Amino acid sequence: MITINLRTFKISELFYVGIVIELFATVIQNVGMNLQKLAHHRQQMRIDRVSQSFQTTLRTPNYCQNFQWWVALFIFIVGIVLDFVALAFIPSTVSLPVGSIGLCVSVICAHFWLHEKFSVFDLIGTVLSVGGAWCVIGFSNKTMELMTVQKLSLMFGSVKSSAVWFFCGLIVAWIISVVVSYKWKSAVSYALIPGMCGVFTVLLGGVVGQLTLNTFKGNMQMDTYQYWLCIIGLVVALLILNNYLQRALGAYDNTIVTPIYFCVILIISVLSGILFFKYFTNITTVQGCMFGLGIVLIIIGCVFLSINHIHQNQLNFTGHLNQKDEFQNIDTIQDINIVEELNKGK
Repeated sequence: MITINLRTFKISELFYVGIVIELFATVIQNVGMNLQKLAHHRQQMRIDRVSQSFQTTLRTPNYCQNFQWWVALFIFIVGIVLDFVALAFIPSTVSLPVGSIGLCVSVICAHFWLHEKFSVFDLIGTVLSVGGAWCVIGFSNKTMELMTVQKLSLMFGSVKSSAVWFFCGLIVAWIISVVVSYKWKSAVSYALIPGMCGVFTVLLGGVVGQLTLNTFKGNMQMDTYQYWLCIIGLVVALLILNNYLQRALGAYDNTIVTPIYFCVILIISVLSGILFFKYFTNITTVQGCMFGLGIVLIIIGCVFLSINHIHQNQLNFTGHLNQKDEFQNIDTIQDINIVEELNKGK
């Protein structure tokens, strides 16, 4: 049996361990997201086919009733868990830029699985995102002071603290974005909501991961109520994120939803790292400039990735996708179930 003693690892070594884990995590998450989108499309197209046959309108079943969606969700969750593991070794200001490589995976999956268009803009966006990610990796500070419950209590111990105001501001902004999305239906408003939920999952996941790592290194943190409050908050944020992410994926192309979703998480998480996590206190001027350049390249890359898809109409399932043979395969059992549901409604 192979055992790993975390006490013998240097922080700089753990940094590279975290980078590798994050690369795996972002690839798995984006594969899962595209498989979820694929499940949405196939379900909707079966509904459309049966509805046309009976010349009536049939409501779309909840995605939770779709077995393919559950398989895709499991893959997505595995990626999220690995993401939280990575956040125990590297700060969110590094893990998120590294995660931009997942956007490239998403573009490739969306093109070959969902038959979404891949243009020159998508290629430029992919190159810029990868380049920006490597700028961040190469010039980031390789050391990180792990979070403890004591530090967490100091950060949120006063109503006047910047951390409290930051989190309260995020909650208010999220509520406003939800209201706006029902008034102004667009890819931007739909992707903004899960993006803001993602900020909470990244921050809470990073705290939980670092507290857990501290425990494994001999500094017990798991016997405090703060640790379990973070766990509860993380689970709630993940459930809300998944609900609104499915809403966005069911309505718009992955190549517009994913970049916006990612950019929101990236920008706000970088701000949180600067404001109160103090991830940038010991970096040099060159490191700071190159980190900033990397973030700018990633954001510009996201703009290029989404520029051809921003004007897509909501719920456009009847375009180029249903011309592909794989979307026209008849699933007799599911069609019979749909017909039975239709007949019950008569």
